[in-house]
Amino acid sequence: METTEKIIDIELMDSMPTGTHMVIIDTYEERQYDEYTYLDFQLIGLEGDALDRQITHGVPYPKSGKTTGKSKLGKLVQAALPDAKGKIDFKHDLLQKTIMAEIIEEGPYTKVEKVWALGENPPSESDAAAETNDTAVKQASSRADSDNKVPKV
Repeated sequence: METTEKIIDIELMDSMPTGTHMVIIDTYEERQYDEYTYLDFQLIGLEGDALDRQITHGVPYPKSGKTTGKSKLGKLVQAALPDAKGKIDFKHDLLQKTIMAEIIEEGPYTKVEKVWALGENPPSESDAAAETNDTAVKQASSRADSDNKVPKV
């Protein structure tokens, strides 16, 4: 027999305003969705209109426990710990770090679009496009190199 609980209340909060804000990574929770694990980080505004307002930044957590700097989780870690390498402990290394976040409106909701380290320029759309183009060029050149093998002297 299933036990059901009635949901009897809700806390209504102001959403974080759109724009660029200094935020602190306050807490996180794991969330399972089908076969995937997500980490929902609570970001809390530290100044201006965003002061004490929060937004959830959900990022996929890879089964392998490893990620790259281009994933949402990797970008969050690099924003909080720009020189990070190796294993990161969320509780001791990531929480309570201050970062910058760009908040946008998407339909009726607000979401975190970008995160970056304090004192750095925000990542731009042209940077993301350049990374994609560089990757394509590198892959094409390495394929060409392997097709045209030159004997070592």
